[in-house]
Amino acid sequence: ATPAGASGGHGEDEMMGDDLPSFEFRFEAAKLSLDLEETTDTAIRILSALLMENDACVDVWYLLGLAHHGACQFEDAMECIGSGVEVLRKQFANHPDEAEGKLAEFAELKSAVEDSAKAMGDDISGDADTGMEEG
Repeated sequence: ATPAGASGGHGEDEMMGDDLPSFEFRFEAAKLSLDLEETTDTAIRILSALLMENDACVDVWYLLGLAHHGACQFEDAMECIGSGVEVLRKQFANHPDEAEGKLAEFAELKSAVEDSAKAMGDDISGDADTGMEEG
């Protein structure tokens, strides 16, 4: 499955060589890294590089938020959730009902991050505007 918004032609970063695997391949590699590795460092590094290439890919924002959550980097996770929701709302501005499924996934992740942060004694309320409160 191709990540939403992962079509080509979004500009090349000068630091990225032409010999890199495709955007989709690196996205899937980051997903595998989250599943197989004990740490999220590799996935965070890959996903951050993908965002430098294309920051309009909602699936990358979601997965990066999930990776930061796994690393107990709750503020970073909330920032990713907020950015992903913002991108999603822009992409589906004319058809908001089509974004409901993805918005629900972001809402679920946001709730999980908040619960984890609370359990760890971190107060992240109000630290990041995720845009989830808007209707």
